[in-house]
Amino acid sequence: MLKVAECGTRSGYNRHRRNNEQPCRDCTTANTQSSKDFQKRNPEAAKKHRKVTYNNNKESILESHRSYYKNNKEKILKRHKRYYVSNIDLYRRAKSRRRAKERNNGYEKYTLAQVLELYGTVCHICLEQIDMDAPRSIGAKGWENGLHLDHVIPISKGGSDTLNNIRPSHGICNMTKSSK
Repeated sequence: MLKVAECGTRSGYNRHRRNNEQPCRDCTTANTQSSKDFQKRNPEAAKKHRKVTYNNNKESILESHRSYYKNNKEKILKRHKRYYVSNIDLYRRAKSRRRAKERNNGYEKYTLAQVLELYGTVCHICLEQIDMDAPRSIGAKGWENGLHLDHVIPISKGGSDTLNNIRPSHGICNMTKSSK
């Protein structure tokens, strides 16, 4: 066992490892803090180190991930579902970006706030005010008057997923327009 003076330091952690011992809590904490400090001071070197470590241990890391997924599948799926429900707009925008990218139509990142600031809250199809409190999910009560983001030139017809091809619209107007 180590002397008390060495415990709680990075060198104490290394000494435990060299002696094939389980590191004590103080040494583990010191090692973790030392690693965090190094990453803050040298982000590029830390990134390079993570990449090299991953490449050298890729199979064992992937096996560990597969094993964790297998043992915690329900927990992981619940977490993904919660994230999806609370970030549905991010998923919708990512889907549009992905479709535009696959078709080489052009895309850029934009936010809902940018669209509303640029074009306001009037439906560009029927020119009536959009109910910003109405639900946006199709099928929910009152969704017809809720906000949808419409691609003026549909992605399927060669339109881009950029701010100049997006306009606010009512849900029902957007669905009726479809890909016309």
